[in-house]
Amino acid sequence: MTTNNNHEEEALFSIWRSYGVVMAMLRDRGYDVSKYVPMEQEKFIEWAGSTVVDARKEISPLVINGAGKKPIAVFWRETLGSQDMKQIAEQMDNVGTKNAIAIYSNKITPHATSAIRCLRMNKIVVETFSEQEVQVNITEHEYVPKHRICTPAEKEVIMKGYCITRKEQLQQIRTTDSVARYYGMVPGMLIEIDRPSETMPEINIDGKKVTLMDLSYRIVV
Repeated sequence: MTTNNNHEEEALFSIWRSYGVVMAMLRDRGYDVSKYVPMEQEKFIEWAGSTVVDARKEISPLVINGAGKKPIAVFWRETLGSQDMKQIAEQMDNVGTKNAIAIYSNKITPHATSAIRCLRMNKIVVETFSEQEVQVNITEHEYVPKHRICTPAEKEVIMKGYCITRKEQLQQIRTTDSVARYYGMVPGMLIEIDRPSETMPEINIDGKKVTLMDLSYRIVV
């Protein structure tokens, strides 16, 4: 019994951690998550339920809105299979969204992967993350530089300013990159990367140390 209780507590802790990271992810994408975070573990369990089954059911789906953005639905599942994807698609339709994030703790089946591809052909996007992938916010790691998605207008000015006429002239970042997945980047986006300068990391201005930053750009492919 103790072992089962410990397993349940660990599983609930994992869901709570993933919940916090996903909310941060959506916040960084421009969604309003103010009523969902921050939330201490005890408050989360009180809200979602004291069992893993109850928690996944209670918080799925969460529908998050953002200024000028289409709503996005978030789901938590143990396994993502074909039946799960059918249910997710139906629930997305019920809440009026074509964008979703699905978190799974166990596995995603080939049938589910195929269903996701079919949905995308109909402009219904379901992003998937394993629960383990969202235990930690990778963008807060000291070695991960700041990434920012440029607006279409900014992209046009930057490309023109650097006389770039083809995407092959820019360094690339793939949609499968961990940071690209965190921000929901799609092909064609221009990404500004801001990192401390390697050649001159600091200068003195009026007796104060100022960190110098290097800007670089990558195109999403």
